[in-house]
Amino acid sequence: MKAVVQNDLGEPADVLKPMDIEDYNELGPGEALVDVKLAPVHHGDLQMIRTQPDIPEDVGYVRRGSEAVGIVRALGSEAESQGDLQIGDRVIGFPAAGSWAKSVVIPAWAAIPAPRGTSAMKSQRNS
Repeated sequence: MKAVVQNDLGEPADVLKPMDIEDYNELGPGEALVDVKLAPVHHGDLQMIRTQPDIPEDVGYVRRGSEAVGIVRALGSEAESQGDLQIGDRVIGFPAAGSWAKSVVIPAWAAIPAPRGTSAMKSQRNS
């Protein structure tokens, strides 16, 4: 799967790069797998890229992005019991750590139904 990753501290243009990474194999009980349609860049993301040294040494990179609009592809065993969330729903995910990717796993409680009849862009602006 394609994702935007960071492997060093610095300016985003210098330390972010696209990378093929392993897709998600399994979900925890209260998680949702979301296929990302839109993932904005905001000042909090940029600040983390410049100042947060949270790059795991064993992996050598960290996925970035903190929110997304997308379609629920899969649900963990207890995710449906945490609300009306269903596969195929369009949702706004916040927090959605690692959302600058083709897909992201988020806590089911963080999947907010996107307003019907609006584009992904408009849904994100309204979140």
